[in-house]
Amino acid sequence: MQPLLIAENVSHHFRAPSGDVLAVRDISLRVREGEFVALVGPSGSGKTTLLRMFGGLLQPEQGRILYKGQPLMEPPADIGMAFQKPTLLPWRSVVDNVRLPLEITGRDDYADVAAMLEAVGLTGFEESLPAELSGGMQQRVSLARALINQPRLLLMDEPFGALDMMLRSEMNLLLLNLWERTRPTVLFVTHDIQEAVFLADRVVTMSPRPGRVIGNFAVEIPRPRAESERYGQSVQEYVERVWHTLEQAR
Repeated sequence: MQPLLIAENVSHHFRAPSGDVLAVRDISLRVREGEFVALVGPSGSGKTTLLRMFGGLLQPEQGRILYKGQPLMEPPADIGMAFQKPTLLPWRSVVDNVRLPLEITGRDDYADVAAMLEAVGLTGFEESLPAELSGGMQQRVSLARALINQPRLLLMDEPFGALDMMLRSEMNLLLLNLWERTRPTVLFVTHDIQEAVFLADRVVTMSPRPGRVIGNFAVEIPRPRAESERYGQSVQEYVERVWHTLEQAR
């Protein structure tokens, strides 16, 4: 079976007042249909740049990105995105923020929105505005919006990075429960190795700038995963292996 996503010898640099910055160099990566892949690396290693290229938001200067076997030139219709900041529209209620992707695609089904809000624990807050919600609840809205179209591809750029440890653990479990329902292909950027191992089927590590793939770890821990496994021996063994790879590249 051909991978859903393919990066072939991808490189990209940005122009800055202090000079050109090579963000990623000669990255090749394949992601299977339904796979949950975490990208881990130091700040400035090009994780977000690579994520944006996989989403069709940025074109590589060298190499190419393939989606479903075809060059990816723009964001695909069957994509969902979630970021560190919820980026909710402040004048729209919870329900109207979540239904936005449906409005854009012309499939505005209120029943789907109500079911999704129940799934993320926001029933009763449908008419609340973002400013009336806690940070964790805003991230639930963002996650619901990213998943409402049942995307084939879900890109997540440190979506829980600003949350406290307990809330972050709660959101990890919520994400896994929602992912189990439809199994979209997920690319998940994080600095937290523990989070990456606990969530992912595979952890890809990246070097300091310019970002290169320096490690590729299949996480062979059975699913579904329980919170009690987060600090278990199996997870810790993978965490140590990933950490060792990152340390060697410093």
